[in-house]
Amino acid sequence: MTRAIYYLTLFIITLSIFYSTTLSAQSDFNIYPKIGSSCPDFTLTGFMDSTTKKVSLADFKGKWLVLDFWTRSCSSCISSFPKMNALQKEFKDRIEFALVGNNEQRYNKGIEDLYRGISKRQGLELTAVFDSVLFKRFGVTSTPHLILIDPSGVVRAITYSSELNSNSLKSFLSGAAPGLSVKLNVLEQKAKDERRVDPFVLFRSQYRNNQLSSMLSKWTSDHPVYNIDQIKEGDSIYRTTAMSLRRLYNIAFLGKTDWGINDSLYGKQWPVPVLKLKDTSLFITSMIKEQGLYNYGLMVPEDKTDLKSIRNAMQEDLKKHFGYNVTTEKQNMPCFLLTLNEGQRSVLTTKGGEPVYRLDKLNIDLINTSVNAVVQLLWDARLHGWPIIDKTGLNSNIDLSLHADMGNFKDLVVELEKKGLYLTKGTVEMDVLVIKD
Repeated sequence: MTRAIYYLTLFIITLSIFYSTTLSAQSDFNIYPKIGSSCPDFTLTGFMDSTTKKVSLADFKGKWLVLDFWTRSCSSCISSFPKMNALQKEFKDRIEFALVGNNEQRYNKGIEDLYRGISKRQGLELTAVFDSVLFKRFGVTSTPHLILIDPSGVVRAITYSSELNSNSLKSFLSGAAPGLSVKLNVLEQKAKDERRVDPFVLFRSQYRNNQLSSMLSKWTSDHPVYNIDQIKEGDSIYRTTAMSLRRLYNIAFLGKTDWGINDSLYGKQWPVPVLKLKDTSLFITSMIKEQGLYNYGLMVPEDKTDLKSIRNAMQEDLKKHFGYNVTTEKQNMPCFLLTLNEGQRSVLTTKGGEPVYRLDKLNIDLINTSVNAVVQLLWDARLHGWPIIDKTGLNSNIDLSLHADMGNFKDLVVELEKKGLYLTKGTVEMDVLVIKD
């Protein structure tokens, strides 16, 4: 019995030491950067430049450092590369920029090849490193995510790449604090999510069977974010949060906030309400500043769940709260026209075979697909905006291979021209939702 107790005690002590050591290591690992505090030490490996094996925070001492975290699917990150490259050139003697790509294999496989192609096309001169460990180490939950560290190793900003520009950097260099928006780490975001308040608690408590009820309130960061982008026939309850007035008006009058190229509204309805107002401040939105965003809830009787009745109820609510008048007008609106060099018609016409719609970031293969696939590519690369109207007259399917940056609109246009497809600016008459005083 004594021997058994001895071994049991020894086992418990060993186990305690193991867990204490493990938890201590985890605690050290999960020390996240904090504005105003010294940045936790780190080592970067996986440089695109094969001559550099690894560097640590100490290697940047005496110089400002920007760590710009990005992922393969982050289009806003990739579109900011030219800006970061220009800033690197402008502040080359005082600030070092490092793009930190997440190279975990589940969602970011091939990110190195993607950057290599983009860098070559855009002539980037940025330091590029691929390190998924640092993403976890610094609690990066989403991208863009940017950390600015001063020459003494103190974190001066944790923000979005869109917040950084020449003026804000000059402000930092002069010793000022330009007050950039703060990006949260994983623990901060979790704590914030746990504090979120349901804006519809009171609204739900007022539900009455077969009675019309609604609510509209200003969205704050204490509220959850879920944009419900359309109303559905047969649903008696509609709720959405963090919605701009433009999108609310689209839902109330068109039944949806936006639409793609296969929607019946595409090319016929201008996607954004036109404002003819003396004061448009209510339509200025910023999630970071908690400006111009609303929570809206509507409950209609069961015999009023057709789309027309739901839209009418929303329209009356918006009129009651904001007082604007809304009309639909015919106007000539800007668009892009996709046209064809007739000499290339036979070349583009499909040779048949199994349909292929294969997209890599830098290679596009469309085999036996409609020209609508080209419109979709351009639409996505443009991040929507002006409608793209097919004027090619290509009624049969096409075969098309492009070596182009799929996220770069200008690059796509140049490559399409080589194949005899041209994109020009034009106008098309469309219905326009006009909001007036």
